[in-house]
Amino acid sequence: MSKIVMKPKVSIEDDWIVFEGEEDYVKLPKDPNRVIRDFEERGYFFDDQHRRDFAAMYMTLVVERTPVLLVGPPGTGKTKLVRLLGDIYDVPVIVMRGHQEAREQEFIGGVDVAALPVADKIAEEFTEFEGMEYEEAVEALKEIIYVGGYLKDVVNEARRRGACLFFIDEVNRFPGYMIPTLIHIFEKDIDTIYIPHSPIDFGETGAILRIGALNPEGKGTTNFDEALLRRVELVPWGEYDVSIYKRIALESASRIVDLNRVLEDVLKDLAVLVKDMGKGVDVAKDVAQTVALGVKMGYDVETVARNIANKILSDLLLDSENMDEFETRRNALERKIAEKLKPVLG
Repeated sequence: MSKIVMKPKVSIEDDWIVFEGEEDYVKLPKDPNRVIRDFEERGYFFDDQHRRDFAAMYMTLVVERTPVLLVGPPGTGKTKLVRLLGDIYDVPVIVMRGHQEAREQEFIGGVDVAALPVADKIAEEFTEFEGMEYEEAVEALKEIIYVGGYLKDVVNEARRRGACLFFIDEVNRFPGYMIPTLIHIFEKDIDTIYIPHSPIDFGETGAILRIGALNPEGKGTTNFDEALLRRVELVPWGEYDVSIYKRIALESASRIVDLNRVLEDVLKDLAVLVKDMGKGVDVAKDVAQTVALGVKMGYDVETVARNIANKILSDLLLDSENMDEFETRRNALERKIAEKLKPVLG
């Protein structure tokens, strides 16, 4: 059984938490409200509920270095939240997505089967021409025949930079037999992660900031028993207030074209439509940008309306058994959107 020993070098410098690695360092603000302001300058907005949830989550994840699990519907910005945190403060981010065919080797790595037939021959050459003992040759071969998993990348980045964000998205998509591995990954109140069956001794590393995310209503095979849920701090990440949809729509479109009152009213109206249809804020942003591009390029109403309808209903395209329903809903939605677009597209 291998292990990852998480012993980061952490110091406080004025308003920053500094994680020191072997080659570089990571600096994150002490104050979560500073992070919120930086996010909103980049167009990621919070309502009051999400502002409080983020501040609590940030304290847990960064200050206490305890794993967190964001629980909320699609489109509420969970993935973007993590990527933006890494982007703004130059923190390495490794993203892994759950799926129903997942295997432990995706985390810990494994042997490249294609390299096995020549492994013995190479080992013999090492012993004959390099003067190695056979055991030394086998150890050297690990770099040839071993394929690293996500954890190897995470560990290397954390060791090099002092900290790394490990984001495991769609946790509910993992099959039930992956629960023991997930328990090891999300174990809290520890400085060591044990990795069963791993051929690599990871050794000491920096801070691995572990974040999981799931849609509680999504289809999945993992049975979240208490043993797993005790490993993480649960953070609700629900739907945004409609005012955030409107704000994101206006902000996104204003980066493409100059807004006037009529265009603002259309964008707000479409943002409400997106919210009422149960879609996330990312869809509202995409719709607003599509309208703005349509205005800028002088596209006709039907083309823009079709594009928007496709974006809103894109999830239905994955269900091949309901294509007739998709066409019916898309045609009806397209006509509705076209009426809303006429004041700005003519």
